[in-house]
Amino acid sequence: MVKLLLFSRTMTTTTTTTLLLCFCFCFGLLLPSTAAASSCLNTDNGASGLYIANYGNTQIPADCAWLDGLPEHQRPSTYCDKIVSWDNTFFPHEMCCLCGGGESTGPSPDPTPAPTVAPTVPSTCHNTDYCGVSGLYIANHGNTQIPADCAWFDGLPEHQQSLTNCDKVVSWDDTFFPYQMCCACGGGISIPDTEDPPPSPDCPPEDEDDEDDEDECVDTPDDEWTYRGKSKKTCSWLSDRPIQKQQKICKKKANKGSSDKTKVYAICKATCHAVDNPNACPA
Repeated sequence: MVKLLLFSRTMTTTTTTTLLLCFCFCFGLLLPSTAAASSCLNTDNGASGLYIANYGNTQIPADCAWLDGLPEHQRPSTYCDKIVSWDNTFFPHEMCCLCGGGESTGPSPDPTPAPTVAPTVPSTCHNTDYCGVSGLYIANHGNTQIPADCAWFDGLPEHQQSLTNCDKVVSWDDTFFPYQMCCACGGGISIPDTEDPPPSPDCPPEDEDDEDDEDECVDTPDDEWTYRGKSKKTCSWLSDRPIQKQQKICKKKANKGSSDKTKVYAICKATCHAVDNPNACPA
């Protein structure tokens, strides 16, 4: 009698456990999942802009689908900064999912408990367009073209400080990205007011255009120099003299005063070079 009772209890426990497992497993498969992944929908609705790169040599009509169709390795957010909206219809940072815009679709995520917020410290946003980088603001179908950097955005009247203006600045030399660098466009770096802003990075040396100009074989303009201060005796005057006279004057001192040793060939380079003065434009 005792053996039968134990067997009956064992069967009852086993059957109950099996039914519970079957119920959870079977009905779990049938119930719809509530964790459906959300997705993003572009909202450009036929609007488009112009992708500009390579100093303006590359110009391609572009919309959100064009961005989505780029190969994976060509889809950085900096591409969004190279699309200009000059007809006030296409704003990739608002319309294109790839640029952080678009419209989220799918179920809203479950609300999460609000985290404990630490006391906030006042901070200030600092632009990071270091080393003089800038872009070109293009509007009115290309009729308005203005050099623009972060300071240019900051200087706009308050009613013109809109993110749509950020989409009208093109970076065609791969140096200026307003959405990353400019506080007015949501970029920059926020530093607590109790800390000093970070120092600017070392910038590459300036182009040596000025030095190239100095080495260029050209005459000094007539309104900037006259031979020993004498009226009308300019480089143009020298070039009209007989060749032998030019050769002689090119070797003379250019200015008054014993301390100034500058020779005429250093002032009228092209003229003296033309009469075979070897010092005028050395190779």
